[in-house]
Amino acid sequence: KEFYRRVSLNFIEKSVRGSWGQLSCAVSMACLTPWYLPTPLALNFEGDEDRAMRYEFAYDDKLVYGESGGGVYSVEIPARGHVPAALRVRYTGAAADLEISLTGVESGTEYGKCAISGSIGAGETLELFTAKRSGYIKSIAADGTETDLLDAGRVDISTEPFFRAPVHEASILKLTGAGTLTGKVSAQAYFYYRSV
Repeated sequence: KEFYRRVSLNFIEKSVRGSWGQLSCAVSMACLTPWYLPTPLALNFEGDEDRAMRYEFAYDDKLVYGESGGGVYSVEIPARGHVPAALRVRYTGAAADLEISLTGVESGTEYGKCAISGSIGAGETLELFTAKRSGYIKSIAADGTETDLLDAGRVDISTEPFFRAPVHEASILKLTGAGTLTGKVSAQAYFYYRSV
């Protein structure tokens, strides 16, 4: 397995080539993260019940669909690593009032919830990354323009939006939205290890 670690280069010393033509240089680096193993997560879609009703309305401030109206993407994250795992979730496609949450399987504890108000268009992407030093919640337009949704005031901060998967129990990651979710979703867990 390949493990990764973010580092900052302190210095690299100049040297001369050895007898076989190799160049050996002394290097010093400062470690910025523990070792981590990025692991893709396979999210499943739980659709509507057969009796669910559908309406052909556009999303606006006055029209709100129920949370369970469009199904749920979910995945179980195993308890791994030595430090709680950061998560990266990407959703591309039209949606409104997306909510990403993490709940413990055995305890039922809600470790966090990222509730994002407003809608995104069919060609837009919403991305959540919960790493401690480099976390963000942003939307990416079709032309590549990025908008920080925290700065835009679209994220509910009454709950912890930058949650991490616990190491002591498995957890369920869920993505829900108002209305039908028809976009593409992907997720990764970054399992952290103190040593490998």
